[in-house]
Amino acid sequence: QEDGQPFVTDFGLALDEQLERLTRTGQVMGTPAYMPPEQAEGDKEAMDERVDVYSLGAILYELVSGEAPFQGDQVMILKQVFMDEPQPLVERRGECPPDVDLICQKAMAKDKELRYASAAELKADLERYLGGGEGEGGGVPAGLLVAGVVAVVLVAGATLAALEALAPT
Repeated sequence: QEDGQPFVTDFGLALDEQLERLTRTGQVMGTPAYMPPEQAEGDKEAMDERVDVYSLGAILYELVSGEAPFQGDQVMILKQVFMDEPQPLVERRGECPPDVDLICQKAMAKDKELRYASAAELKADLERYLGGGEGEGGGVPAGLLVAGVVAVVLVAGATLAALEALAPT
């Protein structure tokens, strides 16, 4: 930004110049474990704000479970993105409240029509959850779970602000 503050737009494309590049010319850009099916397929026509919602859901999944939603080499992960659902958080991490699992499942729905329509909707539902309100959520989890949910709310807010800044006026 003009004030010298860094502006993160895509964690998956961040690169350590000492490491080999993860993407090549002509490849779909991004980190497969955080891509929705339409992005992994390279279907530009189908990509909209819900691509970011899916990625935020994948980040929440990892923050809560300690692991990315899909594991394996790049080919195996892409297969899982297209065909498999992530293991429910309530199964992977027993102390995960069912409401957090539902929010994550909705954010990561394979069918984009079933996802939150925007990062703002996801953020609002997470804030309702943290506040103990009605909606997908309904109570505050303890410890690390709260940190994970708060982190996703912050990232969703930053994503929303970036999208609003890029929107034509």
